[in-house]
Amino acid sequence: MRVARHATDRRYLFAGAAALGATIGLFACIPQVTTPMLAWPAGLGAIAAVVAGRRAGRGSGAAWRVLNRRDRRLIDLALESIPNGLCVLDRRRRLVVANTSYGRTYGLTDRHLAPGQPLADLIDAHLTTAGCAPIDATRFRAFRLADADSAGARRAVITLANGSMIEISRHPMADGGLIEVHKDVTDTHLAEARAEAARQELIERQYAIDQAVIVALTDVQGRIIYANDNFCRISGYSRDELLGQNHRLLKSGMHPPTLFREMYRQIARGRVWRGELCNRAKDGSHYWVDTVITPQLGPDGKPVAYMAIRVDVTARKRVEAQLAHAARHDALTGIANRAALLEQLEAALLDVRRHKGTQAILL
Repeated sequence: MRVARHATDRRYLFAGAAALGATIGLFACIPQVTTPMLAWPAGLGAIAAVVAGRRAGRGSGAAWRVLNRRDRRLIDLALESIPNGLCVLDRRRRLVVANTSYGRTYGLTDRHLAPGQPLADLIDAHLTTAGCAPIDATRFRAFRLADADSAGARRAVITLANGSMIEISRHPMADGGLIEVHKDVTDTHLAEARAEAARQELIERQYAIDQAVIVALTDVQGRIIYANDNFCRISGYSRDELLGQNHRLLKSGMHPPTLFREMYRQIARGRVWRGELCNRAKDGSHYWVDTVITPQLGPDGKPVAYMAIRVDVTARKRVEAQLAHAARHDALTGIANRAALLEQLEAALLDVRRHKGTQAILL
């Protein structure tokens, strides 16, 4: 039985033992947690050191062979437990080790991933795999061969012929070696694309709504925190004049206080309120809006804000007022007609019954 006789053998032996301890610490919780992958430079450097130590320590004796039996299963488990592709290169850019995920991502076989394979040959193998070859071969080759310490050579996203998107991150090691992590980010990019499409759709919908209706958002105290362009236009106030103001700023005085008390009571309970209101513009003129107020509820189910969506119905109200006046007044003289007289009499009789009083009619 041979023992480690040379200083070089002992150095690799101790380096391998130290790296093995670091690897154990890094990957002890891999089955449950993948966040230790945040420690790539130190942890994966330890793996590379163990692999390098194994190669350099061949024939170094019984002590190394004992370490070899223990670390073989650990390294294999650690590498194969990593969900992403892993490729470790030495300082001469020759392959030290690559896990199964790396080969599967690019359709490479064990023959392509033999230790000692030059990186340039490995890239050539990438470009010939059916369905898994990078679409932009020139960019892929330039990125993989670039100095990892140079700007822009640490991270890139590559699209493969099968539509997969692979993020490659490169992590230089102190001894000149290089660790590459190849992560499939297809689902992430698709989710981001869907989220962006949904965001754009919301923007377009909001734009369409803003063009058609009056929109305001208030806090629970009734202070205006958002006003769209239509709100500013119809009220005559600028956005800066509206924001922070209470909605009482627009009160016309044409509605009884009981209407607003009932409205606030309803929306404070998380219910939607709808009705027609007359508001006063900055110039003192009145305008009518068909209003829907929707409470925005917080996690506890209580309102945190109120959104008011209004439609300008001033023109309709004016027509209704004109029709009501025409129905109760003579078109020539403008004097109240029989319909108006009967309405006034009915209102007077109701008042008499309510207050138990008397009234007289003079003809």
